Amino acid sequence: MKKLLLVLFVAAFSVSVNAQKSMPDNFQVNPVSTLSPLTTALDFSITFTDGTPANLFTTLNAGNTVLLDFFYTTCGYCQTYAPTIDQSYVAHGSGAGTIKFWGIDQGDSNAEIDAYKTQYGVTNPCASGTQGAANAVITLYSANFSFTGYPTYTVICPDKTVHWDVNYPPTATGFNTYFTQCSASELDEYNNPLNTMLTLSYPSPANDLVTFNIFADAVSTITIEIADITGKTVYANGQKVNQGYFETKIDLTTLTNGTYFVRLLQDGNLKDTQKLMVVK
Repeated sequence: MKKLLLVLFVAAFSVSVNAQKSMPDNFQVNPVSTLSPLTTALDFSITFTDGTPANLFTTLNAGNTVLLDFFYTTCGYCQTYAPTIDQSYVAHGSGAGTIKFWGIDQGDSNAEIDAYKTQYGVTNPCASGTQGAANAVITLYSANFSFTGYPTYTVICPDKTVHWDVNYPPTATGFNTYFTQCSASELDEYNNPLNTMLTLSYPSPANDLVTFNIFADAVSTITIEIADITGKTVYANGQKVNQGYFETKIDLTTLTNGTYFVRLLQDGNLKDTQKLMVVK
């Protein structure tokens, strides 16, 4: 009797594990044995349901990290976890910062995607399989990575390193480790940078305090300016710094909700800019 119960438990556990992802009946996946051991992203272009185009390498080259959410609208687990993914998306600035969330759909139309987003609380941009070229992206990536079903979450760093099939089952904070690794890899790429730059800001969006990590390529006076959307400077502060990385914190309590632009000046010369979202 005990042995029978054990067999039933193992069988039930196996079904539970195998049911953690969904796959459309008409979707074929390459066997794992034929897959290339890629760790570098493959480029692609898509169009989101609102008509906005996007290219992966262009986005990465601008210093952004991209999370790909592979899904389809009738996938039960995609529907279940959609609110969790959106919670993470909102927590990281709703696309206003350097972390982008892209939905990559299999087989659905723009109208079906928009209905899915409304029903399941998805606010990040999504590309449909039939109208946004997302089918081609799934074909490309499933041919080169071990694709086990939907949803699949993948983080791609600015240096094009791929963290494949991570944080599953997902939690809202489960991507943070990979986002941090992406920031570190971006900094590693600039161990000997040629230019003074803003390397990281957090939190995003910010509330009453924001922290900037900055690299200065020489001993100089570094000035941080914050301007509103009209271009009016609402904050400015300069300090003499040595060459290297340093951190500076800025009090935002006097600023209201909205989008601002941060300007980094070195000895009076503009070196870098970054968007800042303030939410209170």
